[in-house]
Amino acid sequence: MLIDQDEGLGAAVRAALPTALPFCIITMAAGFIVGSVARLPSEDRFTLLIEFSTRNLGLVAIMGAMVMGQVKLVLFATLVFLIELPLVLILIAMRPRPAEDRNKTRV
Repeated sequence: MLIDQDEGLGAAVRAALPTALPFCIITMAAGFIVGSVARLPSEDRFTLLIEFSTRNLGLVAIMGAMVMGQVKLVLFATLVFLIELPLVLILIAMRPRPAEDRNKTRV
């Protein structure tokens, strides 16, 4: 369905970018801060950074559609996810792997 609407989807992503990008960054920072306050290892803080914002998008979609009856919130959650996905992939690519994982891939 999204493939049929690539023009409209591109325009919607560009329109949502000023709201969605800060939302992603703030929720990612919140996840990292929660992990830091809880004194979690860096791997767990990184996981919380990604999981916090993604989980919140699921909640926005469910609450918007089921509780509030606002299908627009599902669209917003989808657009935020499409903006968040490249950020997450960049963070994963930039994150150094632990030495033990690097050694396993060489064998």
